[in-house]
Amino acid sequence: MPAWAWYALTRVMTLLMMLLEPAVLADPMKWLIELDRVGPAVAFPEYPWPSVALMHLPMRLGIPTILHYYAAVVLFMLGVDALVAWLLWRAAGSRMSAGLRLWLLFVPALGPIVFARFDLVPAALTAAALLALATPRAATAGALTALGASFKLWPAASLPALLVPLDRARRWKTVAALTGVAAGLAAATAAAAGWSRLWSPLAAQAERGLQLEAFPALPLLWARFFDATGAWSVRYAACKCHEIFGPGVHSALQVGTYSLVIGGLVLIALHVRAFGASAERRTPAVSALLTALVVMVWLFGGRVFSPQYVIWLAAPVAVLGVLPGQPRPALEVGLFVIASLLTHVVFPFGYGPLINPPDGFQATVLAAMTLRDLLLVVLAARLALRLWRATAPAA
Repeated sequence: MPAWAWYALTRVMTLLMMLLEPAVLADPMKWLIELDRVGPAVAFPEYPWPSVALMHLPMRLGIPTILHYYAAVVLFMLGVDALVAWLLWRAAGSRMSAGLRLWLLFVPALGPIVFARFDLVPAALTAAALLALATPRAATAGALTALGASFKLWPAASLPALLVPLDRARRWKTVAALTGVAAGLAAATAAAAGWSRLWSPLAAQAERGLQLEAFPALPLLWARFFDATGAWSVRYAACKCHEIFGPGVHSALQVGTYSLVIGGLVLIALHVRAFGASAERRTPAVSALLTALVVMVWLFGGRVFSPQYVIWLAAPVAVLGVLPGQPRPALEVGLFVIASLLTHVVFPFGYGPLINPPDGFQATVLAAMTLRDLLLVVLAARLALRLWRATAPAA
């Protein structure tokens, strides 16, 4: 079956799932209500302003009803998804590749939430930036990264990785492109919503508690399941997500912070090793590996792990599967697709049992979360080992 047929089949499947999973459209409903209530300059200070402007765009274009708004969001995200699939197809020499196969399979595995959240936009821009490194227009990677970070902050952390395969002149051009686009977006943000909007997403992250699906929360969720005293509770918090409260939450947050610090030190060491490798070993694949590991460190130690965050990881791992000279990552594709499927089991199917008082099905959901987390840890270890070998000194 040709690649376009696989694409059509998997996307029709995903859109049909949306009829069975209306809960995934809760976020677009929140966008519409909040934007109508306070306007784009004030709404959602936890997000960078360009992402809010994107949410508001259908309203500015005169979308008349909620159904039209849903359709506009889904069709736009479907277009972004199709663009990524085309870029992966073209980068692999206009043929099916492991990276394109991963992208085709992970979307139905994770479910229609892919088309109901705007996380697909920064992921697509990150994928395009990584693919640009293998072209004569490598400096565009900086502009694409700055644009991606204007929707969600995490693509900015991939800048050092983008510079690894470039010579000194192209590194300066890449940094200049990123700086120019970032400055323009910062000026637009300040003009539209005030200077405080530039740091409000960081401030909002610092005020968050321990979100239900975060890695550090998993032991507490198991303790809650086996506890008969009701010491732990799950509540809908000010961050517009469900958080866990009770004994050990502060310690879990500290463990997450320590994990981020340790993971950050490991990433620094890997980046130093990559920059110190010989020119022939400093390839775009090394950049994709570093970017994937940056995302994973954030997921492992962060206070929040929403299901759409899996989309962040899909971009660099898919790019890795289309770059020349890489081993066929069949196991990595399998690990990632299964982890996406288990995330789909947790949300939306298992979310009700997860947030309600413990029952029999909650154990199944917790088992799915535990297995998902373990698979992602194994995937991170394999990618880190591949990166270590890829940057080894030449014999």
